[in-house]
Amino acid sequence: MQVNLPIFFAALVCGLGGDLLTKSWALGRVPELYDAEALIPGLVQLVHALNPGAMVGLFAELPGRGPILAAFAVFAVGLMALSARQLSPRAWPVIVALGGAAGGALGNALDRLDDGVVFDFVRVYTEHAWLAPLLRRALGFAELPAFNLADLFILAGLSVWLFHQVVLAEEPSPAADPPAEPAAPSPS
Repeated sequence: MQVNLPIFFAALVCGLGGDLLTKSWALGRVPELYDAEALIPGLVQLVHALNPGAMVGLFAELPGRGPILAAFAVFAVGLMALSARQLSPRAWPVIVALGGAAGGALGNALDRLDDGVVFDFVRVYTEHAWLAPLLRRALGFAELPAFNLADLFILAGLSVWLFHQVVLAEEPSPAADPPAEPAAPSPS
């Protein structure tokens, strides 16, 4: 539906702007590669990390990955816009989530255009005496890969969309079904 696209693009602009602003802010705080500053000691750090791959380093070893990943991001934004257009206007939270994910995808694509890498700046970890070993045993790690706001927008937006598609999928409305053929008169 056409009414959905302005909502989608407004969310895209907000997601893209938020991503670019936070990257600029973080670069001002941790300008050198491998710099770090504690935000919440023992839990969250502001770091300067460069990711040559997609989210959490996927495809980092793929030859020619920069243009491939940037092209994929543009393609994905098109698919998200198409999906948002087809949703009911009542599903505006999903439309906003898809727009935010699209903004995040474009933010990382723009970041990648310069030198083929994405600037990640949030490190979530724990060194807590009993929690770190527990997490390592249960999950195999006690630290997440560095990420940025665009990654959060992408993950959250696609999660909301997937939840909507799988759990909250609407049945087509009767108005969307083709009209039924009139019954032929029975011979009497």
